[in-house]
Amino acid sequence: MKNWPALAVTSVLAASLLTAAPAFAGGVAPTDVEIDWQDGTLRHVVVSWKDPAPQENVVVLRYQGETAGLRAISVTADLPDTVSIDAEEIVAAVGTGSTKPLEFAVVGGNQVPPVAEAVSAAFDASTPSAPAFDGATMSATGTTTVRWKPAAMIDTTPDDPLDRTLPARFQVTYDVLGTGNRYWIGGPTTGTGISYTLKSEYDLFVAGVNEWGMGRDGGLVQARNTRLTANVPAWAVYGSGSTRVTGSYTPTDQPRQVVLQARNSQTSPWYVVSAGQFSQGRFAFALGTGGSRQYRVTTQPLSYLNGSRISYGASTIAVSSTTQLRAGAHFRSAQVPVGQTNEARLDVAPKVSTTATLQRWSGTTWTTVGPVAVRNGYGVGRIVTAKPSRVAYRYYVPATTYGGLRFAAAYTETFVNVVVPA
Repeated sequence: MKNWPALAVTSVLAASLLTAAPAFAGGVAPTDVEIDWQDGTLRHVVVSWKDPAPQENVVVLRYQGETAGLRAISVTADLPDTVSIDAEEIVAAVGTGSTKPLEFAVVGGNQVPPVAEAVSAAFDASTPSAPAFDGATMSATGTTTVRWKPAAMIDTTPDDPLDRTLPARFQVTYDVLGTGNRYWIGGPTTGTGISYTLKSEYDLFVAGVNEWGMGRDGGLVQARNTRLTANVPAWAVYGSGSTRVTGSYTPTDQPRQVVLQARNSQTSPWYVVSAGQFSQGRFAFALGTGGSRQYRVTTQPLSYLNGSRISYGASTIAVSSTTQLRAGAHFRSAQVPVGQTNEARLDVAPKVSTTATLQRWSGTTWTTVGPVAVRNGYGVGRIVTAKPSRVAYRYYVPATTYGGLRFAAAYTETFVNVVVPA
């Protein structure tokens, strides 16, 4: 049996082959041109015919009723009246997705027109159209289940000799983004859905498969990493609403649940500080109500557009931020007479219990007046002055721990004790 030569060897047009060759005396039209699959693998098509006497033949693949050929092969007179043609060669000749009817013409001799030929039954070499996306879901563990619907198939040559009644089959493949590599997920399946787990950025496709091979694929799912950034202040004052953790995420056109997490040390577990639903790719969280700790921002995987788009979850790196105590002080009275006591009142947040130091400005440096006990964030220092004066004071509150969190030391702003004559 003569095999069809490889594409790189035989790709001439039948018409040009025939007209370029000299007339072959005695060429007669063959009879009984038949086509069939070579075997159950459906990989080769056999064309056979009958010649009344040994003669050279040309087997031409062409569209039904046309004279120009798509592929042609010569068969010398000493060979059997049959050729085996790779089905992939036929599909390559007509192109994936073509639905125009085909035929094989077997020419007797190698003649200029009029040509003595016989023609096979019409057939099609159509691969299936791409299935339609029917939705996808992603589980909490990252397993994606995707569904599709078979595309309608129009048979332009129903019940031709090469038709096979086979169940619809599909092949799922994916591209790893940025590599140009295509991978199969299993083999052809008769199902209309598949579950898989992938961690990389990818594009998922599904194609219909029939006796002519795999058709054009259709894109079903795109998975991309989330680009997540966070700006964590290195320093914050307790309770300061103006200090914020800000950042961005992708895709920017989708609302996203973003979570601010913290941990008290590099070895302690993360816990949620705040969470919110944000839009337009930006988020912001108030900072300053916690102690000195590490922060990060996280977001969970996002599936949208009926599951056809996946944005993986992401976390920013851990960033340390120091929170300072918030301390304020004032004198009970705006001014007092000589010899009377004035109270230097101190308020600290959070409501720590510690020992603060009251300090006085000497004119050249700060000097210590004395310790002041602070209980639940409140302390009182008492001052008696023997002569009229105007002196600035401040409190120093040392670093301390509150609720298991550490807070940095703080100074109050200066406040003035005014003493007037009695």
